[in-house]
Amino acid sequence: DIVILSICSQMSMYDNIIQKEISVVTSSGNTWISIDEIVLLRASGKETQVCLIDGKIIKAHCLLKWFDEHLPTGKFVRCHRSFVINKGFSESYTGNYIQMRSGYKVPRGRKFRNGQLSGLLK
Repeated sequence: DIVILSICSQMSMYDNIIQKEISVVTSSGNTWISIDEIVLLRASGKETQVCLIDGKIIKAHCLLKWFDEHLPTGKFVRCHRSFVINKGFSESYTGNYIQMRSGYKVPRGRKFRNGQLSGLLK
């Protein structure tokens, strides 16, 4: 079964359900996004850019913090104050950057370098 969670919904009742899709508010209304297609999320002021595997970027009208708190923690990780990545798309990382399989090169924040990203690569 596909569970669809809205940005406005009460998340606590869904704690034990695996998320498949998420609805985010954009300038054109609600947009449905498959969680498996999200490569990374990038803070952009009061919006979040949701970068998808097909290269499409969706501008969601919510803060990165909301995604950081509500996306599956085993699948997504905060690697910088402005970025959350899907661990399944990570390819390699150095002290300063994470290379994603989609071609994105994501900065790795100082406070996220001390072992918090161990086990990042699948």
